[in-house]
Amino acid sequence: MLNELKNRGVKDILVICADGLSGMKEAVAAAYPQTELQRCIVHQVRNTLKYAGEKNKKEFANDLKTIYQAPSEKAALEQLERVTAKWEKDYPNAMKSWHTNWDVISPIFKFSAQVRKVIYTTNAIESFNSGYRRLNKQRSVFPSDTALLKALYLATTEISKKWAMSLRDWGKVLGELDKRQYSIYTEKGKRATDQPLLPQSHFSAVDCFYRDFFAEPIITPFRFSRHSIFRYCGLPFVVAPT
Repeated sequence: MLNELKNRGVKDILVICADGLSGMKEAVAAAYPQTELQRCIVHQVRNTLKYAGEKNKKEFANDLKTIYQAPSEKAALEQLERVTAKWEKDYPNAMKSWHTNWDVISPIFKFSAQVRKVIYTTNAIESFNSGYRRLNKQRSVFPSDTALLKALYLATTEISKKWAMSLRDWGKVLGELDKRQYSIYTEKGKRATDQPLLPQSHFSAVDCFYRDFFAEPIITPFRFSRHSIFRYCGLPFVVAPT
């Protein structure tokens, strides 16, 4: 999928939020080596708690919060060692994945609390995809590709009606990501663009659908929300691949 996006013109990606899909880390490193890959914290916690007994899950979950809600990576590592020591005797395999995958768990600590709320989970895009399945569950066969695309477009329009509220502190989030992208491009020795990462009236999912289906191929039409940042040929898009 990443190679397909690259072939279609996606030059760089600032952040990819993903679950623990096997091979994702290597795929991102090969296609976009400068991209930050952030493991979905919700998936990480869920996979950890499956080892815990029912009576200990609530306490274990509260301990895990001290890791991913820590103010810095240093503080998070201290909490990681504390939580591991506390539960290792009862559940020796529970915390192994935190140590193994720390390189894709820890990028969240490079950002402010406002940005962390945007990138710490893939729940938003999973809800979006669930809406597709719900609205199209009675349609197993389509007469043509165009019919399928139109059905997805209409489903997107219906789902987007629920997007009545913007994310809290969205302006601060945009500003921080824009500043971070500028610094990254400068460090790479590339010309840093004066164009903001996202305009105030950024493209919605429906806008992307319309442009992709009925005008020109821009981006894969079934993987976007406001929760990760893609930059496509100098044009700002907000998408979340999983």
